[in-house]
Amino acid sequence: VFIALRDGYVYKDGDFYTIKDEMEIKQINIKTGNVRGAKDANVKLEVKENNALKEAIADNMIVETTELIVRGNVGKSAKIVAKKLQINGQTHQKAKIYANKAFINVHKGYIEGKEIIINRLEGGSVKADKVKINQAIGGKIIAKEVELDIVGSHIKVYALKEIIIKKIKKRIGETPILTN
Repeated sequence: VFIALRDGYVYKDGDFYTIKDEMEIKQINIKTGNVRGAKDANVKLEVKENNALKEAIADNMIVETTELIVRGNVGKSAKIVAKKLQINGQTHQKAKIYANKAFINVHKGYIEGKEIIINRLEGGSVKADKVKINQAIGGKIIAKEVELDIVGSHIKVYALKEIIIKKIKKRIGETPILTN
């Protein structure tokens, strides 16, 4: 039995074990197992797999940490809990994410948090206090404040304070429908 004096990840350096507050890993999958228990500590995890054909966080994996950087994609039914999150790839439709502050490149799953920035929303769901989306192509947003740069079709937006839409992109012959 080992007892650490601080929170973090166990790191083996030769014959010695230390506790680090940062960890880099190629991929989180069935071989590495779930990463749990670090969401309340001050630890940072970086998942480096960035191949578009592979998942950085595989199907059904659970990741809980303070700060998470995912260079690639998040798989089916993956669950992420983090205070600060960055996903440079895309999320699967069945992925569930909970984060205080988050940036996602392409979002197709479900995210809940306080401050969410998404580059492209593709049919995903967002529930947060403040949401900023560069391009929305389908999806559902529930928030206090919403800012959308470019809005495509099939999007539902519900806000308590304000909705800012900078540009509505439509197909030729199509009339945009805005309702209260």
